[in-house]
Amino acid sequence: MGPVKKLLFYDDAPNFGGHELMTLRLLEQLALQGDHEITFIASRQNIQLLGKLADIVPSIRIMLTSYTSGRGQWLRSYLSPKPLLQLRRLILGVEPDLLVVVQGGIALSSLGILAGRLARVRTLSYLPMTHAESLFAPTPWRAKLRQLMVKPFYSLPHCLVTISPRMAAYATQRRHAVVRVVENGIVLPKLMQESRPATRAAIGLADDERLLLMVGRIEFWQKRHDLAVQSLALARSKGARVHLMVVGAGPDEQALRAQVQALGVSDAVHWRGW
Repeated sequence: MGPVKKLLFYDDAPNFGGHELMTLRLLEQLALQGDHEITFIASRQNIQLLGKLADIVPSIRIMLTSYTSGRGQWLRSYLSPKPLLQLRRLILGVEPDLLVVVQGGIALSSLGILAGRLARVRTLSYLPMTHAESLFAPTPWRAKLRQLMVKPFYSLPHCLVTISPRMAAYATQRRHAVVRVVENGIVLPKLMQESRPATRAAIGLADDERLLLMVGRIEFWQKRHDLAVQSLALARSKGARVHLMVVGAGPDEQALRAQVQALGVSDAVHWRGW
């Protein structure tokens, strides 16, 4: 066995999402190898992530940060000198061989790649979403502003890892360093399978009723569950025999439940949680 490598992961997202899930799959494999000393800096708000980290890698060192990514992060990272310098000190204290910044999108946890460059440590960005900023902004002028502000972020990490050749192509257009593809890993034996008739019967669906499935974090600005429920209410008002199953959780769940009740479609929306 070679020398122990010190790996530092950084993720300041407040919610547990798909890119955190894939990061946990990586940590499981690293723990099996036994030749890595792993530290993880995570947002103290991300309770689900913190619990899973402790379960999957008991030997992991967990450090908490009060700084949390939020809306407008593409600008907030530039305007947060104190948290940036505090994070730099944390990174230098760990002295990692590699800093892995778990981003999801380029603005999310971007304080980590800024601090990594400031600390002069080798940095890798795990970036599943490399889409154009026009997909994340409500207006063309704001999309252009976001594009201008996040462009430097792509050149900060020494390596960028994304999940598909298409995402890699998008990333390559925005940077001149190393881009690698690591596809999402799904552990098939762990999946619970239910028969279609049993599932439909459990929620009281007749044979002539349609069931729509929406899977994802409940956050209106990006996932648009609110639009899905509005569409459901409109379809049912025109006589469509249709139901909606919501799989997931998120910051707008209570607002969504209130909307469902206000639109009078409570009997047609089914909740399955995270």
